[in-house]
Amino acid sequence: MSVIYLKKYFYTFQCLMVTWYIPCDFHFYVIAVIVFVLYKRCRRLGKVIFYALTAASLIIPGVINYVNGFHPIQLFTYEFLWNTHSHKQFYIFYIKSHNRAAAYIVGFIAGCLFNKYRSMENFKLTQARSLIYVFVGFIVMVLTAFLGVSYQHRNYSQLEGTLYVTLNRPVWAVGVAIIILTCCFGKVPLVNSFLEWYPWVPLSRLAYGIYLVHYIIIMRNVGISRQSLYYDNFNIVSFH
Repeated sequence: MSVIYLKKYFYTFQCLMVTWYIPCDFHFYVIAVIVFVLYKRCRRLGKVIFYALTAASLIIPGVINYVNGFHPIQLFTYEFLWNTHSHKQFYIFYIKSHNRAAAYIVGFIAGCLFNKYRSMENFKLTQARSLIYVFVGFIVMVLTAFLGVSYQHRNYSQLEGTLYVTLNRPVWAVGVAIIILTCCFGKVPLVNSFLEWYPWVPLSRLAYGIYLVHYIIIMRNVGISRQSLYYDNFNIVSFH
């Protein structure tokens, strides 16, 4: 099970909490390779499988959320940090690969578009179009994030929550893809130079390493607490 990263499906409680992303990345990569090989052998079969996987990646998360009545977003509350192994939403929904496939599929489509237009000679976006596309991508991401936050402060129907669960990750990925593709084929002042800054490469490796071990600090702080901690902006940044 460990070799093919299926432990989180059968031995969920033995998995390290923060490593849920690694199996997702592995599963999506393997499936993408298989679908691509099938597509090269038989285009019609490859397209059918791709469309079926895309539809399933959108439908399954919504159905699971609706049936179980989960909150539209995963809330990392004090109770969750105190006993993560008993948190139903985290282990049934949040960490499972099939609930996160839609965003990866958007990235796969973006990669195909990049490969298609890169082969076209003299295909470039004007600076005006580049600015518009980056602005649209940024707005899509911001609206997706703030809509999720709003569910903590207002009433909503289960159907609305399910719709958000179904679309929030792929829509966020669409916003990211728009910005990346625009920077590849156009020129946006400050944005291109910021994203192309070389130190991001080693920093990204360090950031992921910190992500894998930072939960130890969080659990240590929770373990030594003898009274409730007031969560203000400073404490959230300092401890998490």
